[in-house]
Amino acid sequence: MIQIQCGPLDDQEIVEINVDTTKTVGLFLSGGIDSTVLLSCMCKDIITQGKQPKDVIKYIFNIPKHDGAELYPPNLIQLVRDKYDIELPDITRVRIPKLHQRYHGEKVWQSILYTLDEYDVDHTYLGDQRSNPDLEGTLPVRSQKIEGPMPGILFFPFNHTKKSHIIDIMFQLGIERIANLSHSCTETITGRCSKCYHCRERAWAFNTMAKIDTGNG
Repeated sequence: MIQIQCGPLDDQEIVEINVDTTKTVGLFLSGGIDSTVLLSCMCKDIITQGKQPKDVIKYIFNIPKHDGAELYPPNLIQLVRDKYDIELPDITRVRIPKLHQRYHGEKVWQSILYTLDEYDVDHTYLGDQRSNPDLEGTLPVRSQKIEGPMPGILFFPFNHTKKSHIIDIMFQLGIERIANLSHSCTETITGRCSKCYHCRERAWAFNTMAKIDTGNG
């Protein structure tokens, strides 16, 4: 198990990652910061246990959507490979025709259920964290219980944190180049609209941690 204390001084949280290396593990990688940081944490934990990530993480799933989510994971996976000098599987795309529109919500949840049915995976990880009620506008639909839905099958290690905590972990792990390779905006395929919730959440998180966002996605 690895434990990381993170976040601003007035809002500290502890993230615990404890991957069961006896199980077949999958991870949903969206092409954004959160899931890539989660992948890095999982790899770090597996290595700490004396195992190789390639022997544990059998699938890295991606759900293609209108925001270009399928374009970014290959470079993000390569970043993690290079960081830890490890082997990881390539992306497995989960594509259900006429299903993928928005980043969060029922359509994505149906894709997750489809994946659980179609692939032999014991534990599946997702990088979702808490929505920030301080940001105006429509909040994304996210699991609001710390244990997440389907405990023992789906794991949400960041579920009790906000985006600021994830940004802090990214810098603590020395993988801030994720900012240059990831894409947060849900309204554009490249760049950022600076208006959608995810653009504003990302900007808020970097500002909260007094860090510079070197990316443009």
